[in-house]
Amino acid sequence: MALGGRLLAGVVLASATAVLATPSITPAYGAAAAVAPAMTLSVTVGPPTQTLTVNVVGLGPTEAVDVYFGMTDLALAVSGVDGSVTLPGFVIPASAQPGQAWVTAVGRRTGLAAQAPFLVRTDWPQLGFGPGHKGTNPYENTLTPATVGGLGRRWTSATGGSGDSVTVVGGVVYTGSPNGTVYALDATTGARRWSFATANWVNAVPAVVGGVVYVGSNDGWVYALDAATGARRWSFATGDAVESSPTVFGGVVYVGSDDGNLYALDAATGARRWSFATGGWPFAAPAVADGMVYVGVDLATSKGAVIGLDAATGTKRWSVSTPSDVYYAPVASGGIVYVTSTTAVYALNGAGGGSVWTFTPGMAMFDSPAVAGGSVYISSYLGDVYALDASTGAQRWHVVPVPQAHMYPPTVAGAVVYVPSANGPLYALDAGTGARLWTYSNGFAMNSTPVVANGMLLAGCADGSLYAFDLTANLNPNAAQRIDPRSLRPDPTLKPGSRSR
Repeated sequence: MALGGRLLAGVVLASATAVLATPSITPAYGAAAAVAPAMTLSVTVGPPTQTLTVNVVGLGPTEAVDVYFGMTDLALAVSGVDGSVTLPGFVIPASAQPGQAWVTAVGRRTGLAAQAPFLVRTDWPQLGFGPGHKGTNPYENTLTPATVGGLGRRWTSATGGSGDSVTVVGGVVYTGSPNGTVYALDATTGARRWSFATANWVNAVPAVVGGVVYVGSNDGWVYALDAATGARRWSFATGDAVESSPTVFGGVVYVGSDDGNLYALDAATGARRWSFATGGWPFAAPAVADGMVYVGVDLATSKGAVIGLDAATGTKRWSVSTPSDVYYAPVASGGIVYVTSTTAVYALNGAGGGSVWTFTPGMAMFDSPAVAGGSVYISSYLGDVYALDASTGAQRWHVVPVPQAHMYPPTVAGAVVYVPSANGPLYALDAGTGARLWTYSNGFAMNSTPVVANGMLLAGCADGSLYAFDLTANLNPNAAQRIDPRSLRPDPTLKPGSRSR
């Protein structure tokens, strides 16, 4: 893939920001260096396409230096007279698989080499993946239409109920339960790391940002918990149950309450920045994008509304009424807000609320959509799954895995649509055609929105457990072996300052 950025030969990064010392390797061949070769990376954990700066010292003076990710030569630099190299704009390949990998620099003349580990993660940090709730993991490259058929159950963990959905960050799965508990589970084994008890049902999906878990409970409180220990950092009382999942963006937690208000809370302290009276019940998570907050509202008149607010002040910018209830989280993508009522799907202009298109297939009831690859994916209470053109609303395909079965909100990752159903099975469909690729059933409803992270599929089940699936029962995300620099082969087509394509 093309790697952007500028090559600075012989310049060592002066800033200490996020630069971590790592082990070095000096091969048994090549000339001695004034200092032992060593490498530092400006970022050591991230998804495919992560951009970082590579710094190396201790190489030969003014020599060509190949910089590898895994076994692939991605860039060629020239060291300075002091044997140092700084390579900004180094991009982790889009094809990089989850788990530990190695970045290696090797001098072509001396054979001197240095390495540093990089942990590839495709985490899912909040409802719908990000603050726009698109319902897709853009980094997933392990589970695809070609591989998803090989999914097998890795573990199950009893959580007292299926909950709504989960988040996955840093090798930990976070989920709420109808038993009033927030759980942190080891993503590899399902073993419980900690739990936090609230006083009522936890409908909300936790959001995990900056080492903090944000979650609401039907006890009327919003909680901020330490992600590593579960210790409470702060809590904020609303006037009623908090069924809305929190949305975290820019140091602010946006969350609705059954008291009819949407709250903006300081993520560090829990202090209220502003609140907005919606005139109804904002049951679902607000979406945040382009300086706006979008919230769906269920009104007492059995009608609904979508409201656009200024994210900084809570000032209402626009409001659009719908002829039926809006229970589900809006999705913001590309300047358009997609929202479903109990009878239709709406695409609205995010800036002003004007209609872009409306899709009304009948009286089918819809959950939150997922938006990926120019398509909007929706499911219904009548067993339907649709793919619509995101720009026009035109139907691309329509399948009915099980007639008259409530299909729960879909998730899209790696060109696969995952959709659970009240009749039991969890389905994987081809995102381009709707063709069925994989099915799992255990006799109970798989009734929570699936999540795909780090090559693993997670879904809650009505039997009271969380299920995790992957492609092998022996998957170890840290199993990558350290690469011997002497086994690497330079790309002869690279020129100094060039990047592999």
